[in-house]
Amino acid sequence: MKRHIFVYIPVFLLFLILVGSAHGQMQGQMIERLRQQLERTDQMIERATDAVRTSQTATATQPLENAIKIQTMAWDSFRAGTLEGYQAAALQTRQALELAKKALSNARASQESDDTVQRRLERAGEIVDRAHELLGQTNDNSMKELLANIESNLQRAWEFYRQGQLRAAVKLADQVEIAARKIVDMSGANVQNQANFEQREGLTRERLERARDMLGDCQSKAAQQLVEQANNAYNLAMGMAREGRHAAALQALQNAFKMATRAIEECGGPGTLEQRYERLRSEADRLAEKVEPGDKDAQRLLNTIREQLDLTHRHFDSGDTDGATAALRAAQLTLNQLQKHVGSGNL
Repeated sequence: MKRHIFVYIPVFLLFLILVGSAHGQMQGQMIERLRQQLERTDQMIERATDAVRTSQTATATQPLENAIKIQTMAWDSFRAGTLEGYQAAALQTRQALELAKKALSNARASQESDDTVQRRLERAGEIVDRAHELLGQTNDNSMKELLANIESNLQRAWEFYRQGQLRAAVKLADQVEIAARKIVDMSGANVQNQANFEQREGLTRERLERARDMLGDCQSKAAQQLVEQANNAYNLAMGMAREGRHAAALQALQNAFKMATRAIEECGGPGTLEQRYERLRSEADRLAEKVEPGDKDAQRLLNTIREQLDLTHRHFDSGDTDGATAALRAAQLTLNQLQKHVGSGNL
């Protein structure tokens, strides 16, 4: 029996030696893997440090500082060389790794936001430059003053950006862009109006000169009034154009052209307004002699004609050519009705 015991003792000792050796080998592998994990955390912290240095944002700086602090503790725990130290190091380096990743993510997000704001500012600047280009073709001083204020706001937006106040920079950049776009739209329309004005101005000037030439021969009071009104409208249009108000100037120019055309028609048509007035009054007097005293309808038409002719005369005296023309046209229509009623032919 004792012989068997002596045989088993060496075998048992050999078993303990082999188990101890395997355990030591496994422990060594685990320690090496922990070291590698610590080194990977160091690498992540280095990457985060570079990104945070560029972004200079608090949401990235604070997690990075905490990661560095906890990682230092992890290395200290690892170097203690105890089981408890290794366990603490594993937990601490995992915490440091997560914080470093968060710092890197926040830094990148901040950098992307920074780039976005910069692009917004640059885009607003491009629109302001376009507004400058368009306003350079006009004399609209009020628009130029407005653009100067917009440029001042753009400079303030860039200052906000350089100070890291991205939200304020974006808000002001948006306001600048909206205001500058309005100027671009208005200036573009004004440039087109200016081109139309320049084209129309030559035609109106020629039409007005023709009306003045014809005025000396026809001696029409209505034509004289029309030419005077056309001159006033033309001068008003030129003044507006010098101020850069080409839309309003174009409208005034169109009025001048219209009145000059009517003056030409008055002098060169089938009789001036005064001549037509005298003809209608003479015809009304002639028809009055044919109207029977008891013919109420004819008397009513005749009274209407005389009222319209009196109104025409009052418009003549006040210089209202448009009113005189309208009243004379109404008198002509009523006279036609009276002619039909008494059996006379129309004029």
